Amino acid sequence: MAFPIDLSGIGGLFTGIQDAIGVLLSTVQEVFDDIHTFYPRASDLIASIVAEVDAWKDFRHTFAASFKNRVINVESVAKKLRGILTGLQTALEALKDIRQHLRKPDPVSPSDLGKSRNPIVKAIGKILDALEAVSQFVVRLTAILEDLEKIVDAARGIRLAVENLDSIFLSQKNPRERVRLAGGGSIRIRVGSLH
Repeated sequence: MAFPIDLSGIGGLFTGIQDAIGVLLSTVQEVFDDIHTFYPRASDLIASIVAEVDAWKDFRHTFAASFKNRVINVESVAKKLRGILTGLQTALEALKDIRQHLRKPDPVSPSDLGKSRNPIVKAIGKILDALEAVSQFVVRLTAILEDLEKIVDAARGIRLAVENLDSIFLSQKNPRERVRLAGGGSIRIRVGSLH
């Protein structure tokens, strides 16, 4: 008596499924790892932006008091200006990168599993294509986060350079000594190296 259902194709149905499931699981793990590293960086960036905005709001500096009786160190000013210009250049490059990431998404190449004759392997291939698109999106967002971090760092560097003008002046920490003048007055002079 012959069996009414042909079971000869069942063995072919399971061919390649184990490999496809292995690829699927590793891709799922990569996507979750990307998301797992993205979230803390995003929350740190938001906290950094909020802190920097608050610091710029509270930024007050009186230039008259800063410049009185102080000597500018030209070499230090040149270094500070180079640092500020480098920070601005980095911020501009980061803005260009952000624009590029927002304009041109990378096309998702279909996986080879989607071309399989096996319907289960083909379905796994479609899932892999969707996961690849999610992974590329998260990678683009991570790159944008890195660029935003560069911009925030440049803004912080500029604020600190202006806020801490002590770095462009010669040190005022030398001890002073009161010297009596022959005419009856006194003056205070610095003791030690002035530079």
